[in-house]
This record gives sequence, C-alpha cells and structure tokens, in this order.
Amino acid sequence: MKILLALGLLITVCQAGLLSNVVNQALHALKLKANAAKATCLLESGAPQDIVTVVRDLLPVTTRAGLCFEACLIEQYDVMDENNVIDVEKTVQYMIPVIGNDPQVIQAATEVVQTCSANYQMDRCEFAHNVIACLLSSPVTAGLSVLL
Repeated sequence: MKILLALGLLITVCQAGLLSNVVNQALHALKLKANAAKATCLLESGAPQDIVTVVRDLLPVTTRAGLCFEACLIEQYDVMDENNVIDVEKTVQYMIPVIGNDPQVIQAATEVVQTCSANYQMDRCEFAHNVIACLLSSPVTAGLSVLL
C-alpha cells in the first residue's frame, strides 16, 4: 500500500514538473514571437527604439509612428482584422502562458479583452493603442508587459 502511495506521489510530482516545463516552453516561445514582432514593427512603423519602454510603462504615446507600432504588434499576432475587430478567443489563447490556465483567470481575461476592444470606431493605430493601454492597465492582464 505504501509503495502504491509513493508511486502515486512520484507520478504526480513528475506530471507537475512536466506541466511546468510545458508552460515555461510556451512562455519562451511567446517571448521569442514578441521579440520578432517588436523588431518587425520598429522597422515597419519607423518608431524609435524607446517606444517599447513607453508602451510597456504606460507612458503617453505621442507620435503617429508610436501608435502604428502598437497596431503592428497586434497584427503580428493575427488577432485584429481589417475592421479593427479583435478575435477575443485567439487573444486570450496567446495570453495563457503569461496569465496561467486557471478557468476563472481566463474568464476574467476574456472579459477584459472584450471590454478593451469594444470601441473600434477609430483608425487602426489609435484603436490598437487604446486596446494595448487598456490590457496593460488591467490587473488581470497587466502581466503581458513581460512581452514588451
């Protein structure tokens, strides 16, 4: 009986270790994608390198290039269509390596994304800026700043 309990505990510990490794790998892959997106968007938008810090720290983005840098970031993840509609489910799926897979947190993040992307009646650059600022200012999704 003790052997079965010890074996069960060992299996549980191994599964937890494997799960942790999978989550770490997913976060690493997401960070690599974010770094590639930043590099692409800096070139595409013509924004200065410091725009990354400005966006991450929720400082005012004061240039058109900076606003369009943010639009480019969202577009690199293919979560915004040409009508400025955000694919909420796809956006939340990208967030899971950062926010975790607790169903309550995922539901809260879904609600944040829905709220942040509700007003899409503006140009793509201003819209993207509003969405990113909203996401980074929410306690549920603020952890996304690790990708900037």
